[in-house]
This record gives sequence, C-alpha cells and structure tokens, in this order.
Amino acid sequence: MKNEMIAAVIGAALAIAMAAPANADQKIVTQGVSDTEIKLGSHVDLSGPITMWGVPQRNGHIMRVEEQNAKGGVHGRKITLIIEDNGYDPKKGVLATQKLIEQDKVFALVGVLGTAVFIPAMRISVDDGIPFIFPGTNARAAFEPFNPLTFAMGAPYDSQIKEGVK
Repeated sequence: MKNEMIAAVIGAALAIAMAAPANADQKIVTQGVSDTEIKLGSHVDLSGPITMWGVPQRNGHIMRVEEQNAKGGVHGRKITLIIEDNGYDPKKGVLATQKLIEQDKVFALVGVLGTAVFIPAMRISVDDGIPFIFPGTNARAAFEPFNPLTFAMGAPYDSQIKEGVK
C-alpha cells in the first residue's frame, strides 16, 4: 500500500507539472526527472526551536526513500532526496529553497516544515514552476488560493478546530 501511495503521489506531481497551466501566468518546470532519477528536496529544522519535529521528519524522509529505492524506486527511477536545515528561520528557508531549485535542480519540494518557513518557500517554488508537496503545516495558506503545483494533506487548522469544538 505504501509503495502504491508514493508512486501515486509522485505520479500525480508529474502529471500536475506536465499538465497545461491553470492560467496563462502559471510557470511549469520539469527539471529533476530523468530516465534513472527523480530529485526531491526538503528543508526542515535541524538546528532551531522545533528540532523535536525536524529531526524525526528528516529521518522518516530518509528511511522512506531508502525503502522505496531498495524496491527499485518509482518505475525504475531512483529517488534522490536532498535535505537542508532551515533552523525554523524564514530567511534560511528562502536560501534553502533557492539552493534546492536553482543549484540542485530538484523536481519538487516535499515536506518543508513549519508555517513561518513554508509560506515564503511555497511562493518561491510556485513562482519558479516547481511542485510544492506535503508542507509540514496545516495553515490555510497551504490550501488557498488553489494552485495546481501545490498539494497539502490534512485539513486546515481552523477547520480542525471548528469540527473539534462541535
């Protein structure tokens, strides 16, 4: 089931990236995918105030990628995961995002951790035509406005609270 889920998510991201733009201004880039590799990038807090979430998240990303690669990757393509430390600092997050997109040439950003860091990272990613998948937050900004290059999971925080209060 997990293999099918990861293949479906990466397949959906590929389909989104290769689909016609939602509007004429939407830039779509298809870097980071070859016949043998899919490059994914992430940045999490490895040195700041939320390392109690960042370190396990990084370890989980690494473990899952290693498991998938041991099974042949995704349709024969090895997943390469590049993880940066954002220190839960928006400025460091911007620099990490720029490095991952411009220097490392990742196909997508996955699991960027923290609301304060994800908002500028997502804007850069989308402006550069790079899919932004599963941010480590449920802030409404992860869901609205709609963009075909973004994919969040869970429900927005305010929706969770409204249902919980009922």
